[in-house]
Amino acid sequence: MPQRKPRPSWEEFSLRDHRLRDPETAFEDAKRRCGLERPTEVQYLGQLVLTFGRYTGRTFRWPVENGAGYVRYLIDRHVKESRQLERLAAFNDEWVKYSLLKYVELFPTVSCHLEINIDRAIYGIGRFRSFTFLKMWQWYSQHKYHQADPRAGTEQNQKMAQEAHTSIKHWLLMEKSDITYNSLKRFRQWSWKAGCGWGKSPMASHLQTSPD
Repeated sequence: MPQRKPRPSWEEFSLRDHRLRDPETAFEDAKRRCGLERPTEVQYLGQLVLTFGRYTGRTFRWPVENGAGYVRYLIDRHVKESRQLERLAAFNDEWVKYSLLKYVELFPTVSCHLEINIDRAIYGIGRFRSFTFLKMWQWYSQHKYHQADPRAGTEQNQKMAQEAHTSIKHWLLMEKSDITYNSLKRFRQWSWKAGCGWGKSPMASHLQTSPD
């Protein structure tokens, strides 16, 4: 079994630092490392090299496959920083962070855990285990409309909305400290924000849309 190629030393990394920090040469080198005449976007983005943080000198592909938690932390921080224009202008590596975000978005099992994509996170409980947070909340929201008009929707939809309402209500009424699943703690926090004011929420237009 071939041994994993050792991580380059800081001295070796410094010698090619100027190429890695320049977008034009960094992308050229990444495509060349693919060893293909026409590499796909996911292939060449995966060969870009991180120029900061714990995995400095590693390609994007390595931490996504081996340290997804740290990658999510980096991107969540990048999104927060990008909203601060003065801080954004102060960093030369911002294009690297943006490219890392673009790469991670190509992997739904990783990107769904990003705070910017929290509505895509998976609920993961019971018959709703494959539902996203947003889809689950849409079904929950439909319940009040069925109560107001029992003739609205099919019997199957009414039943689904009722079950979603019961499931979500259970978690909303619990103390956060009593919830053992981190995913449900996250859902509870998100759903409180999403449902604040019912219709005053910035997500109201999505939440009132039929989940079908």
